[in-house]
Amino acid sequence: MPTPVPPHRSVARSAGEWIFRRRGYLPLALGGVLAWVVHHDPLPSGSPGCLPGWRLAGGALGTAGILLRGWVLGTVPPGTSGRTTRFFRAASLNTTAAYSLVRHPLYLANGLLWVGASAFTASTAVISATAVAWWAYHRIILVAEEAFLEERFGDAFQVWKRRTPRLFPRPGSWVPSSQEFRFGAALDRDHPAFMALLTTITVLESVREHALSGALLPDVPWRVGFVAGLALYLAVTVRRRLTREPASAPPTPPGR
Repeated sequence: MPTPVPPHRSVARSAGEWIFRRRGYLPLALGGVLAWVVHHDPLPSGSPGCLPGWRLAGGALGTAGILLRGWVLGTVPPGTSGRTTRFFRAASLNTTAAYSLVRHPLYLANGLLWVGASAFTASTAVISATAVAWWAYHRIILVAEEAFLEERFGDAFQVWKRRTPRLFPRPGSWVPSSQEFRFGAALDRDHPAFMALLTTITVLESVREHALSGALLPDVPWRVGFVAGLALYLAVTVRRRLTREPASAPPTPPGR
């Protein structure tokens, strides 16, 4: 007879699974909040001279998040796990490459994206609140996801869990992967995240410009960058549809 799940764990897992199924909505809400903040306080530092530094920091964090996601998605072995918005799924346990440094590298990458986007508000309070929201949001999902992985893989998961940090990497735990990095796979599978970051940044700059001058569009460099990014996104999307190959890589780890 299987061991019953403790009530507190059952509640936590149910909450995590509920949020997991709706995990695409919070980033949209976050974007709306950031836009509202910029509209009501476009220059919280009191000087436009401070904006380039905030933009540089935000762009660097966002780029780091995209690169981390690309590395993970370009090296994940076939059959590792599947992506679905309804439930957790995994055919095997991935414990090498990025997953040997941290158990949830895609969630860590999401944190870099969230905080990077929030840096474009130029508000330390908003950046701090975004970091806390990212931690709380993903922490709830992790309870449910790791409960699933423990049930699915048992002792193998426990060994991996003991030697690998949850969200903050420990370099000494590195285990190389037999899977070579595939740039095409990373591009195919992560171009929506790139476009989401670019769109968020462009919207924030448009809102700031409107609040400061009444213009509806940001400066020319922002417009050019957005159009170039959109062209790349559409090219990858069209290529995938024409070739009818959803990705030249295995399924995405569930929500990570």
